[in-house]
Amino acid sequence: MMQPLLNNRYRIVKTLGRGGFGETFLAVDTHLPSGKKCVIKQLKPAIEAPEIPQWIQERFQREAAILEELGAGSEQIPKLAAYFAENGNFYLVQEWIEGETLTQKVAQTGTLSEAEVTRILVNLLPVLDYIHSRRIVHRDVKPDNIILRVADGLPVLIDFGAVKEAITTVIKPGNAPPSQAIGTPGYMPSEQAAGRPVYASDLYSLGLTAVFLLTGVIPQALETNEQTGEILWRRVAPGLHSQLATVIDKAIRFHPRDRFTNAQEMLSALQFCPNTPPVIYPRGTPAPQPVQPPTGKTVVVAPPQGEEEHDWLKLVVLPVLFVGGLGIFAFALGFSLFLPREESDPIVVTQTEVEPTPEVEPTPEPSLEPETTLETEEEPTPEEEPTPIPPPVKPENPLPIFPLGTNGEEILQALGEPNSKNKGYYPDTVAWSYEYSEPNSVKIRYIINEKTGKLSETEIYFSPSVALEVMEQSLNDLLGGNTPEYIKEGLREIYAGQNDMRSFSQENLEGWIRLEQNQEIFLRIGKK
Repeated sequence: MMQPLLNNRYRIVKTLGRGGFGETFLAVDTHLPSGKKCVIKQLKPAIEAPEIPQWIQERFQREAAILEELGAGSEQIPKLAAYFAENGNFYLVQEWIEGETLTQKVAQTGTLSEAEVTRILVNLLPVLDYIHSRRIVHRDVKPDNIILRVADGLPVLIDFGAVKEAITTVIKPGNAPPSQAIGTPGYMPSEQAAGRPVYASDLYSLGLTAVFLLTGVIPQALETNEQTGEILWRRVAPGLHSQLATVIDKAIRFHPRDRFTNAQEMLSALQFCPNTPPVIYPRGTPAPQPVQPPTGKTVVVAPPQGEEEHDWLKLVVLPVLFVGGLGIFAFALGFSLFLPREESDPIVVTQTEVEPTPEVEPTPEPSLEPETTLETEEEPTPEEEPTPIPPPVKPENPLPIFPLGTNGEEILQALGEPNSKNKGYYPDTVAWSYEYSEPNSVKIRYIINEKTGKLSETEIYFSPSVALEVMEQSLNDLLGGNTPEYIKEGLREIYAGQNDMRSFSQENLEGWIRLEQNQEIFLRIGKK
């Protein structure tokens, strides 16, 4: 027996989903010759009555009009084809998106790479930015509600929570809150569960969606810090140390004020993610580098040319070595007189401090190898001992730190023109960069608001050679001389390679400390 048509037009093909708010069906439009597929969402009002109250119908109509506007303004939001009420239920008819949800993709192919997750976020955040610009919070961002469209691979955002609230909210006497929070447990932040969602609530849900894509672990299975409420998701992704991980950390902070303030800010932070996951080496262990020639002055000594030259060298040098009591030294001057020399290339000898006296011409011992490296008493050769790691650099004077809100002209008067000026990460900002101590040891970026002309945030890049006490002093100056112990400990952990990121907030300031891919430590302080 054929099922009756909904609204005398739509024939249900199958059920796509079922939940507390209603059901979702795949249907065909019988009024079109092609029998075009569509998705129908059935929403059941929480009020049971013989007739649907007029105010609920008006509210549903208003929310449907918003969905129509959103679908018309973005190619990554399903378009609304129709809406109607029938038999005490409300129905939305929307464009059918051919593809698979992110939940289905992880189930079929496993977890995604950082590059894939970054691509999804970068393509989805402009959609959230557009929605928020219309003063709308989605309220139900999760893997089930993001479809990767077959046609172009772009993520499409479905199933807005605003319409659910409009239809399923139970109105109680007074100003009581709704009987059921809109959203999905685990992906829903605390303020949304309390009925007060903000734009950062959607970013929180998107961040946990990224965690699921990277690890395959649902939010309910993640550990949390009992004291702070922060989600300890990195325990299920111990090898993940990158800009993407840092972005996720900020997106899923417990308190909304500690997250990104808007989708554009989160998108800007993602622009610095590499295409492939970076490799982080423990602090103190330099990353593999191409072999470089030893530093110092290069002396080129010509190879021996004949028997007479060798005799002369032996007569002059050997008495000097024995009489001076300096021991036997090896000199790179070729074979003995009795062995033919096969190589004729000049011998390159590296010395750092002491050069041989021009008046004394050394001679080789008969038993030496064809090519040897000149040794000096002051420093061993690179072949015998590796080049030592340079000691930490400590600038003679404290780094110039200015309070946030300082007029940019005051900075220029105190420091002069910067080494470089570039556009800031955020709109209407410019970054002034200054370099101190040895080349590239310390770089400070003062971020100036171009509208106010004042300092809005300070960023410092410390190279691995900078001493810890310099970093601690700079951090303390940035925080006005009052650095909590947990922030100090976070810096020490990152310096020791035990962690790669620590974010924090204090009064009206917020910031983070991060270990960069090149082993620099990045410190940033700005206003909330």
